[in-house]
Amino acid sequence: MCWWYYSFVQKISKAIIPVAGLGTRFLPVTRVISKEMIPLIDKPVIQYIIDECVEAGAHTIIFVVNKNNSNLLRNYLNPAHARHMHRVTIPSIRHEVERLDHLLRSVTFRYVEQKKPLGDGDALLAAQRFIKPDEPFFVSVGDILVRSQPPCFVALARVYQKYRAPVFAVERISRKAVSHYGVIRTSKHVTRSLWRVGGIVEKPHPQDAPSLYAMVGKYVLTPQVFDYLRRIKIGSGAEIKLAYALDTYAAHAPLYAYETHGTHFDCGDKLGFLRAILYYGIRHQHLKVGFKHLLRLTRS
Repeated sequence: MCWWYYSFVQKISKAIIPVAGLGTRFLPVTRVISKEMIPLIDKPVIQYIIDECVEAGAHTIIFVVNKNNSNLLRNYLNPAHARHMHRVTIPSIRHEVERLDHLLRSVTFRYVEQKKPLGDGDALLAAQRFIKPDEPFFVSVGDILVRSQPPCFVALARVYQKYRAPVFAVERISRKAVSHYGVIRTSKHVTRSLWRVGGIVEKPHPQDAPSLYAMVGKYVLTPQVFDYLRRIKIGSGAEIKLAYALDTYAAHAPLYAYETHGTHFDCGDKLGFLRAILYYGIRHQHLKVGFKHLLRLTRS
């Protein structure tokens, strides 16, 4: 495809991040602090997710919040909050403070409240008013980090630009783990890392899983998905699931799954969070030497 085509491709500049969940897997700490604000080394999980979106070109982040976590999130992402930080003289800490300050001043944050915990699909519907009718957008769940090369959202944006269709990230997992994920039914192997999606099965029994490719909570979607979300009929206590809408969408229009070349960390799960601490700790610019030494001590 010619180079000039890409100069006219519509850039993906917005991201929706639902963070209205109650964090029940991380109780009791989530009684007082929302799970996306729990610190991973020296910054909250949500900042890593914002970085993922900004790295791929997003400069407007739309948070779907609940009535309890909105103020804490707004304060952290307010450039005028905690101005005393700029008096810190320790070079390593000052670098992080300045980096965060630059991020906050270069990104626009929007907030919308999800009135009831009715699922990730309902959260997206709450944010629809911020999305133009012809505008693609990123979606990330609020507690999953993906470390891959190329970066996950960068790769998804490239797929969207080439095929002009929604795409989401998947990772190959073990069969015993499939009951915790939405799992795709593959329709066509497009490239080594890209599948045309035939359908999605939410949390299948291991013996019934249509594949071993699991959704990991990172998407590039188009506004058409809102129409499919509205078609979902829910009973008492049920939720509007994005996976259900995408399963129906795949039967009517092209939908793609991109296999990430890396790994993901479920920071809403206690063991997943510990895995993330290990991964980021041994790679931290200022702490990695001491952290690796600490790990050696724990093994002795």
